Amino acid sequence: MSVERTREQRLAVECARWRRSLREEQAGHAATRAALEEANRMLLGLYLQERLADPSDFTVRVPLAHLVDEEGRLVWARVELLVDELLAARPHLGTPTEPLTRRRPASALQWLGTET
Repeated sequence: MSVERTREQRLAVECARWRRSLREEQAGHAATRAALEEANRMLLGLYLQERLADPSDFTVRVPLAHLVDEEGRLVWARVELLVDELLAARPHLGTPTEPLTRRRPASALQWLGTET
């Protein structure tokens, strides 16, 4: 009986170690997903600045989750199609044809829309 209990205890310790390892891996994946989502949001914002007067006109209508594939990569064909549909329905949301009168961002951080 004591041999069996010792075996059970070893298995319990091993299971606990694997559960800890799994939780650590899951935390790492969550951090990677968050970083990928932020990078996708910034890339999408740069693209939308060229197509729309106010990129938030698109981002409030279409969640980022609808624009990525199962691995989290932006599907640019889907983005372009949805932007084209939005502009067909609401052409006034597009970028103005006259030259920009507003001041362009001076740093890469401003271009990417992050706070300095």
